[in-house]
Amino acid sequence: AVKKITKKTDSTIFVVDAGTKYSTVGRRRIPITGIEQFRSIDPANIRKLHFTLISVQIIPNSLNDGSPPPPATEVSSLAATLQALGNLIQAVFSQNNDPLTPMHPTSATPEVNDAAMAGDACLSRHSKIRRSQDVTLFSFLVESGHYPISICRLLSDMIDVGPNGKADAPYASFDEVIHDLEQILIYPEIFLYDRENSLYSPSLLFGQRYYGREAEVTKILEISTRLEQSTQSRCEDSLVETVFVTGIAGCGKTQIARRVGSFLSSLGWIVVEAKFDRCTEYQSRGVICSVFDKLVTKFVDMKEGSDENDMEYAARAEQTISDTFDAATLSTLADFIPSIHNFFGDIEKNTNKKESHRGGIDTSRWQLIILLSRFLGTVLRLGRFIMICLDDLQWCDSGMLTLINEIIVSVAQCDQEKQHFLFVGTYRNDEIDDVHPLADRLLDLQSNTRINVTQINLSSLSRNDVCHMLMNEMRLPRRLVYGLADAVHKKTSGHAIFVVELLNLLLRESTILYSPHLLRFDWNPDKVSAVKTGDNVASLIISNLTSLEPSALWTLCVISCFGFKSDTSLLRLLKGSSIYPDGGFDLVSLVEHGFVEISGSVVSFSHDLIHQHVYEKMPMRKRQKLHLDIGTTLAANTTLDSRISHQPIEDSMEQIFLCDGGDEQDDDSSMSVLSLSGIATSQINKAGPEFVSDRTQRIRFAGWNLQASNESAGKSNFRAALYYCRNGLRFIGDDPWLNETCQLSVELHEGAALASFAVGNVKDTAEYTSTIIDSENVDFEQSLVAHNMLLRSLECQGHYDDTIARGLAVLRRLDFSIPKDPSPVVVIQTMTQTSSIALKYLGLNNFQGVIHPKQKNILKIIDSVATSCYLSASPCLPLVACAAVIYSLQQGTVHCEESASIFAIFGYLKVFLEGDLAEGKRWGDLAIAVLENSNGNASGRTRVYLYGFLYFWYIPIQETGRRLYETYTLSMRCGDVDSAMMALCMEWRCQFFGGHKLSVVRSNYVGYMKLMTKYSKELSIQAVLRKINLDELIGVFDDDNFLSLDGTVYDVAQILAHAKSAKNIQLIESVYRTHFLSAFWMGNSIKAMESYRLIAALPSSKMPKIQALYYTFYWGIVAYQLFRDGSGEDLLAEGNAVLRKVQSWRQTCDHVENKLLLLEAEYFASKCVIKSAKEKYEASIKSARDHSFLHEQGLAYECMGKYLSSIVEFAEAKQCLRRAYECYTQWGALGKAEQIQRDDLLDQANVNSYQITTKHERDWDGVL
Repeated sequence: AVKKITKKTDSTIFVVDAGTKYSTVGRRRIPITGIEQFRSIDPANIRKLHFTLISVQIIPNSLNDGSPPPPATEVSSLAATLQALGNLIQAVFSQNNDPLTPMHPTSATPEVNDAAMAGDACLSRHSKIRRSQDVTLFSFLVESGHYPISICRLLSDMIDVGPNGKADAPYASFDEVIHDLEQILIYPEIFLYDRENSLYSPSLLFGQRYYGREAEVTKILEISTRLEQSTQSRCEDSLVETVFVTGIAGCGKTQIARRVGSFLSSLGWIVVEAKFDRCTEYQSRGVICSVFDKLVTKFVDMKEGSDENDMEYAARAEQTISDTFDAATLSTLADFIPSIHNFFGDIEKNTNKKESHRGGIDTSRWQLIILLSRFLGTVLRLGRFIMICLDDLQWCDSGMLTLINEIIVSVAQCDQEKQHFLFVGTYRNDEIDDVHPLADRLLDLQSNTRINVTQINLSSLSRNDVCHMLMNEMRLPRRLVYGLADAVHKKTSGHAIFVVELLNLLLRESTILYSPHLLRFDWNPDKVSAVKTGDNVASLIISNLTSLEPSALWTLCVISCFGFKSDTSLLRLLKGSSIYPDGGFDLVSLVEHGFVEISGSVVSFSHDLIHQHVYEKMPMRKRQKLHLDIGTTLAANTTLDSRISHQPIEDSMEQIFLCDGGDEQDDDSSMSVLSLSGIATSQINKAGPEFVSDRTQRIRFAGWNLQASNESAGKSNFRAALYYCRNGLRFIGDDPWLNETCQLSVELHEGAALASFAVGNVKDTAEYTSTIIDSENVDFEQSLVAHNMLLRSLECQGHYDDTIARGLAVLRRLDFSIPKDPSPVVVIQTMTQTSSIALKYLGLNNFQGVIHPKQKNILKIIDSVATSCYLSASPCLPLVACAAVIYSLQQGTVHCEESASIFAIFGYLKVFLEGDLAEGKRWGDLAIAVLENSNGNASGRTRVYLYGFLYFWYIPIQETGRRLYETYTLSMRCGDVDSAMMALCMEWRCQFFGGHKLSVVRSNYVGYMKLMTKYSKELSIQAVLRKINLDELIGVFDDDNFLSLDGTVYDVAQILAHAKSAKNIQLIESVYRTHFLSAFWMGNSIKAMESYRLIAALPSSKMPKIQALYYTFYWGIVAYQLFRDGSGEDLLAEGNAVLRKVQSWRQTCDHVENKLLLLEAEYFASKCVIKSAKEKYEASIKSARDHSFLHEQGLAYECMGKYLSSIVEFAEAKQCLRRAYECYTQWGALGKAEQIQRDDLLDQANVNSYQITTKHERDWDGVL
């Protein structure tokens, strides 16, 4: 055969051994005798080998030897050549090389050697069959049972040709043959199948597999490969890889993500995916949590599986997660990821409720972000690659888009985490614009230098893609399906879902029909061209629905009411109602027609567009009635009509702050009572109040929404809670304050206000609460919750004066006597009276065990007023604190956490206003005792008050820093970001003022700044100001300091101007303190005095702070030195005032000893008592050294050196200054050390020698 082809076509045939078995039929022993192209094979073993056809290359000999092609007249006919090639291919699959011939009635039957054929049943059967004029070569080959059908068709179309040939579709060229052979090679599982193979069936449904988009899929897989390679090479400059696939609806975005996920799963990746649904943005948090729930479920499956690697990985995951999260935090995490219970067992038994970290309305905005970011980071560090895919991001709530971004940014902070993470998101680009939240989030990711964003914009399917789909689904070669592919592509313009729906329509209408004679699908091209498809895919989908039976169409309508997907358990609950058809829901028919898919107990539409058009096709009234019927039927299985639906909002708040929000249910249950209540209520909401004419029913459904809201809030799902409250108000209507609905309306408005506050919409909170407060039918006590929330919203917006004014007005109505402008005398008298009253009540110890919600609300109101008083430097703060203390004691609410905050504030006021450190400590101890016996849900702010404003007087500064960092950690766990950032700021000040190495302080502070920039614009500005001081001391100039402020501020002058225009007293004071600190450490006493005078003129300077101790100390030194320089007699008095204040501090504060000694030295120096001054300087140096205050040891040396220089003891002065230089250098304050060198002209050689030594020491410190 090879010789024949070579002779007639002047070509060479190469048959390449595969060594791969594709099917038993396709594998045959090949007699090689006489075929010279197999010379490379050992002739002795030739008959022992089995071969499978892999590829055939036809190469003109002219390309091999350089000779020109032969004239056309010398080339044999194409038909004869193809027949010869067909016989060569037949030899691969048969056990002899006898050629096949065309089988038409006029052909003469060739002579057959019966003896030679006696041992070959195949050829014997061939001889008999050929005598029949009705038999074709194709049918003969099929009957033989030795060939896959695709090979039968291939051989028939090559050999059974000619004027009377019966080939189905004769080949027109060698190119067609080569292409078919290539397809057989590439897709053997499709074309080399046995005809009894289960892959083959006359029934066909398009859309079940993926086609086209090879370039896009390859691009994502290249990214995954890059991640794997970066891990192997330990590349440190790798980025977090994110891919966003975008295009119009139905273009195949989801299919690409699934193809990638399926492939990566086969390589050992952990792939989890979730999808957002249209018009259900309030469920977005559940979608995000479901991703992590699926992730943990995979861990559970690994743990309980049999694969040793998976079991080992699951064990490491369990141990690492347990090490990262304590029992209380793990319990909180389980609220969001229920499968954690399955992974860790009954974690509630190991959880102390008093240590619960569950967040309330103040903390929910960040708690989920922090917990999920930490959880994902922990898992990624275990070494497995993880791909998270989120589909239809355009329907995700803006808050959850922020959560997604924050999780990705969090992963980007750690090299090990980002090298094992791939995020894939899809969205419809025609449904977002420049103001869509997703557009903003994408810009944020693209601007992050640690994140690589790959955008893949999908166009239409190509004609080749459609052809490939038909080839694979029909098991036919390209030449047979190309015409059909061309017609379909023209009608659909390559729109993926349009292509699928049109092909399925052609199948249903039998335009494409299976032919038993041809053993393939066949069609009439003219009928295909005549099919009417409408203008778009929507009209085609709608027309396809008409092919369904009424029961199937009804089933589809019911399922569409639940959204894109539903659980079969919900459908079972409808049994017995008018919704449930007599024969049950016809899911089987829907699956067969390709409208829905079933996975486990979940029924989902094959595509969003199908769901959308099924749902929108229903008439509005029919749709509303169906929703109403579904909702009321499901509600019969819940407690929605019980009295709990009208529970007071205070009880709901107790659930938010205290309860775990979980349901009493089996962990394996597919849905909880809460979720069923929510689903039933959502169905009612979709029906809408317009469809419910009966007012009693509308009130009933408003109550359902209230209960669903409370249940959602109890699980910290405040977006869902807000959704239900808003719908509840819609059902009440335009007259919410009538007697029959007044209480219900109050609770719905309060719930909406609380939920709005929790999701960050503080302006909406003010609107909802003002509606309650302004209502004439709501009495004052009913409105306390509203007043509380209004004050908190005003405080969060920075409206401190308004908060104080409104808060004091509320407190006066509650019989709190607080004057508007108290004099200092009134303040001191009130504090003294409060101490006396407190002493009597604390001695009785008759405190109640349960706090009434009204009492709790009053304490919260006081807390908001007190915070605003502090931030605005209001003189009312002491009086508010006194009133709160008395109220707490009189009401017996001492053990309430809000009381602990008040006690801490009162304690530090006792210290700063009365100087009574012992009394301050007593109140601080009481606050700590309250905290230790409380549930600790949101104690961040109280702890900040305690350790940042009060307790630093009684414990070392290093210990204060440690406790503040613990406060930061605790607050971040429960999402109390405001308290966490305040604690972090104060902890950094403890590092700085405590004398930590400045290089370490700066390194830590860079990380702190990133956090503060992320969570608080106000604190990020404060952080920039602190870093300016730090950089100046270290001796560096950082141009990037202001970059963290989003380009809105470029220097300190702009910050000051902004603060003045906004009347932000705290920020103004921070700018002046920055100037003061810079001037003090750089030796500019005059500028330091000017800055201090500006600070002292601000009312906020009267508010004590942790840094006040140090600024007061620094000012005392400046005042004494300026006095000695002749800048004024009054400066001596100011220095003496500071000295007396520090002497009073020394009674309980051990770490001010060296500061007091240095001030005393400055005092004696100013009084010209030389001996005493020297003794005090030396004592201060020793005390600073004993307390490890290296920076203040250097300061004491510097002050002593300056003083000795002023009394003309130059040698001793230079020695002191040199030691000051050494201390500052060891501290890391090279900028300050250079100032000492520059101003005091130290011995240059000695300084340079020391500088070389200390440089090496600094380098070694860095290594350590």
